[in-house]
Amino acid sequence: MELESVLRLAVAGASRAAGVANLPRAVADVTSAVKDAASAATQVEKAAALLSAGAPLTGASSKAVQRAAGLLTLAAKDLSGSSNNLLQAAGSALAASNSKLKQALGYSLTAYARLPKDARAIAMRMGGGSVASLVQSFGSALVAGLDLGGAPARGYLLELAPELGVPFRFALGQAAFDTLSRATQFNIASQERLTRRSAEQAVSKGSDRITLKGAIFLARHGAGHIDRLRELGDVQQPLTLTTGYGEHLGRWYLASINEEQEHLFVDGAPRKQGFTLELSRYGEDYQNL
Repeated sequence: MELESVLRLAVAGASRAAGVANLPRAVADVTSAVKDAASAATQVEKAAALLSAGAPLTGASSKAVQRAAGLLTLAAKDLSGSSNNLLQAAGSALAASNSKLKQALGYSLTAYARLPKDARAIAMRMGGGSVASLVQSFGSALVAGLDLGGAPARGYLLELAPELGVPFRFALGQAAFDTLSRATQFNIASQERLTRRSAEQAVSKGSDRITLKGAIFLARHGAGHIDRLRELGDVQQPLTLTTGYGEHLGRWYLASINEEQEHLFVDGAPRKQGFTLELSRYGEDYQNL
């Protein structure tokens, strides 16, 4: 697939550039790194255009693009964090191109998923393969009074993907959370001073936490979801988080799971499982991936 080939080139170039950004200034080949980053940004722009104009992504292809976007995000951060102005500019350009890729990916995933199942085949026949033409053709089909039928396809709210194994997806109709809250801290140290206000000093970037709260009704949503989440936590490895609209949130640890069982049967089995899930941001250093 041309899209995946282009992204492989982009990730390879961005990785080389990010590796140089993490080297001491005396040994860093800045010129080569800037060229690699510029080439990567160009390839990412091309990938975004291919994604917008091509057929909607599904399955493994979608996951490959999401992971490529995540690696490009990390490379752009390393470049932007360099002390060299040229590398900083290259990182900003790469981040801007990657943002276009994420937007194209999100539109591809959500626009196609919202079409009823039968409408996809009809829209494909009427309007070609691009996401935009699919949505436009579906609208034309409705105006024409066609009976599309079928139930809407299910997307997902959030995916937790381990490095190895099957990812876990929060989705409506199975395990879904009702609220998502995110708390980002910034470590500011305070030094007391005699007869004056305290002196404040930025020390480091603080913790970043996501809290998910929801409920699972076993008769409707099925059992085993909480156990599966505990299995992911037991591995004690970072999980890659991706939203249903294609935004890559980086890597996070599953820090805690709190479960509340309610409306019990006579044998103690619950009808309802309330849960609170806490995820803690992994301190991502590109060179340690």
